[in-house]
Amino acid sequence: MTTKKCIRCGEEKPLSEYHKSGLDAYGNSMFKSKCKVCVSIEAKYYRENNKEALKQKTPRDARKGCSGCEHLDARSGTNGKSGIPAFKPCVLEHWGKQTSLRRIGVEMNKKSKGAMYALGRLKTGEMNKTEAAYAEYLEKQKQQGVILWYRFEGVKLRLADKTFYTPDFAVMTANGTMEMHEVKGFWQDDARVKIKVAAESYPFRFVAVKVKPKKDGGGWSFEVF
Repeated sequence: MTTKKCIRCGEEKPLSEYHKSGLDAYGNSMFKSKCKVCVSIEAKYYRENNKEALKQKTPRDARKGCSGCEHLDARSGTNGKSGIPAFKPCVLEHWGKQTSLRRIGVEMNKKSKGAMYALGRLKTGEMNKTEAAYAEYLEKQKQQGVILWYRFEGVKLRLADKTFYTPDFAVMTANGTMEMHEVKGFWQDDARVKIKVAAESYPFRFVAVKVKPKKDGGGWSFEVF
């Protein structure tokens, strides 16, 4: 059989126009009952008419991390030989037992990609809460004469072919020194590597800024590269 009739549109189409659905008992390929075009149309229709329901299918706590224990990196290793990520109990609880571990891994990787946490990454040019708080701090520094100028994502640095780095804030101090400030709630090792490479490549002063815990008085801690 080289063709098949779609149960939705009723057209006789080549098997290449259908998605495979596995193998039969003899090892032959089986195909879906609806053609690719009809499947695509139905999927688009469903998305357009169930936007609110689809939003609820991605648990907010899983995207942001655990609000109870603040596990922004929810992974705790891998599950045996399969390589499937193993997760802390809090994340599994947020997602529910029916969600596959691979699906959770994909969603959590979307969050952790880039490896520099700033308590949520927004669109280019938009500040998250951490960056907005630091912008207020810089504005006070400017009014006090400590710095002359600052701009959010005002500089884009080329580190290598197809590799660029945009510091959170470009800052000019009172003595005219240019600094690049990277503001994060949490830092990981590969984030430090990136800023170190930038520090070795450009004549700017690179400063890693981290939120200090409230128990330590709050505010900001600074590390110069």
